[in-house]
Amino acid sequence: NDIDEFEALGSRFYCLQPVVVKKIDPSDPRITDTNISNQESVYELIDGQQRLTTTFIILSILANEKLPFKIIYKTRPESEQFLNKISSILPVSFTIKEDNIKETNRQLNNIWKIYVEQHCNIDNVDNYHFFKAAIIIHQWSLSKDKTQFVEKLLNHVKIIWYNIQPEDIIIGAPSQSKNAEQVFINFNQGKIQLEQAELIKALFVIRYKEIVNLELRSIYLNQFAEEWNKIETQLQDDRFWYFVSNDTSDKKRYNRIDLLFDILSKKPKNSDDTLFAYHFYLKSNKNIDQTIANWKELKDLFELFTEWYEERLLYHLIGIIVYLEIKTLPELRQIYKTYTKNKESFRDQLKSMISEKLKKPEFEIAKLDYKSPNETKTILLIFNIATYYISDFNYRFPFDRLKTQVWSLEHIHAQKADKFTEKDEFLDWLTDIQPLLEEINKDALSEAKILSEELNNKELKEIKEKLLDFYNRINNILNKDNIDNLCLLDTNTNSLLSNNKFKAKRDMILEIDNIGEVEIVGNKHKVFIPIATKNVFLKYYTEDSEKIQFTYWGKKDREDYISAIESQIINFLSNA
Repeated sequence: NDIDEFEALGSRFYCLQPVVVKKIDPSDPRITDTNISNQESVYELIDGQQRLTTTFIILSILANEKLPFKIIYKTRPESEQFLNKISSILPVSFTIKEDNIKETNRQLNNIWKIYVEQHCNIDNVDNYHFFKAAIIIHQWSLSKDKTQFVEKLLNHVKIIWYNIQPEDIIIGAPSQSKNAEQVFINFNQGKIQLEQAELIKALFVIRYKEIVNLELRSIYLNQFAEEWNKIETQLQDDRFWYFVSNDTSDKKRYNRIDLLFDILSKKPKNSDDTLFAYHFYLKSNKNIDQTIANWKELKDLFELFTEWYEERLLYHLIGIIVYLEIKTLPELRQIYKTYTKNKESFRDQLKSMISEKLKKPEFEIAKLDYKSPNETKTILLIFNIATYYISDFNYRFPFDRLKTQVWSLEHIHAQKADKFTEKDEFLDWLTDIQPLLEEINKDALSEAKILSEELNNKELKEIKEKLLDFYNRINNILNKDNIDNLCLLDTNTNSLLSNNKFKAKRDMILEIDNIGEVEIVGNKHKVFIPIATKNVFLKYYTEDSEKIQFTYWGKKDREDYISAIESQIINFLSNA
């Protein structure tokens, strides 16, 4: 799909990730039994088996011309035979369910079972995957322009090709090889610089290739490739990635596994060396035993992060700690090691870390306001997470939304009268604030009523200066910038609420939450309304249900809101 959607204009090309090969002399005993002629170039494929095999199957199914390359299996000739005849498989129609992978696999498995009943001699795991790929490729092509796609694939898709020269390294004879660094030094001398992860991957593959036993070598290489893909796929899930990382740049967009390598190589936090971990593994992968140990250590680290991600309380506590940079992942890993046999103590330790941060004077809730945005947003964030965790046992706070969207503070009930230009706007504002002033300041209420009556009988320009003077004086009375009048919203939603009064904001919040998106300048944006923000406009925190009204955000609403913030956070971080 990605290649099909690529626009092949002029000299533009789509680039596949690297393959690592080593040129082999056609007279080499390893291929003397094959049908390769002495005039053909032969390469041992060190890394990129899945990429080239998939390309081979695509061309076999879709192209009506001679394939541009052959694939030889030294140890599994039956797989090679099946692959070379794969275009002769009778096409089977079925529905590809891209939104339901399990159902697609179920259908394919049933088709495969029928096929092997008639061709029992080809029943092995390689052929199973080749067969599934061929069926899907054929079905996909039914709705596509095959000629155009093949032309694009052959002429506008390139592969980063790294050919290890014979004198660089001799597989199975490390004592005669040059230093591995000399093998890979050319990676970064071309126009296309390879990522650190690709270089490290090649280091591991090269070392696994030194295993003399061919079957054992094959097992290790296949297992390594499968585990690498599993880890990278999980890290590509933004919900997982933004749980363990605050990096919203494109630096690790396609090789997020780099995060694990950087941690294990103890890369300094402020280092700008993009190949720091590569140089670490260049030195530490000295033999196959070290390579196996290094890879196991990475898998263990990934499994640890997965364990944290899947346990709901750890997910939220560690998510907060990573986002606020209270501790780094390496520090959390080290702390975890001391609590391996007592995970409850580890959870309590995480709660204590967050609590200690919130005990600092700048986080005193009663004093937080719009002028301390970072601290106020931190408290409201933890309040939202605590609310979700305590009230909905199936919910997981979306750290990906928090980190990929821009969140800001929104006034719950506060119109900026100094922005008004029409008489009706001032009249609505005076009407809107009167119930609130009745609760907190009777003198200001009387003045608001007098101004309202006066404005009804005069032109705006005659009284505007008096109105603005009143607005400036009561701002302190209304305390509109205090945390008890603030909530969290993404900036897209915030901009839509604009300078509206409470009831209008409430209606808009509920409508946006129901739709799940907002439209700005003709473009639709997915939005996320935090639970505490929804609760505010639903008056969820107001305890006296008999006196709930939805026209303004009153004194009692604010007091109960502050009380809820304090109690929910204390409850969430309690070690009891």
